[in-house]
Amino acid sequence: MTSWQLNSTIFSSDVNALAASMYGEITHSIDGDALHFSLFEHAANDMRAMWNTRMRSIVSVEAVLKMVKDSIHGEQPLSDGE
Repeated sequence: MTSWQLNSTIFSSDVNALAASMYGEITHSIDGDALHFSLFEHAANDMRAMWNTRMRSIVSVEAVLKMVKDSIHGEQPLSDGE
């Protein structure tokens, strides 16, 4: 049976927050501003699903961090609806 492996490195100044969003889901390591993780699956469609899940998590964390940082710097105040 074919196995699939994906190795990824993401560079971010908020690497610890990104790693925290994956805590308990996958094994990762941090090296400076780099977050490293690997995915292993037996089926290509499962690999795609795992990759999509990881990327949605990262995009969500990045969006929340931007909103918080903008509110701290007075660029976009947080409202009750956000």
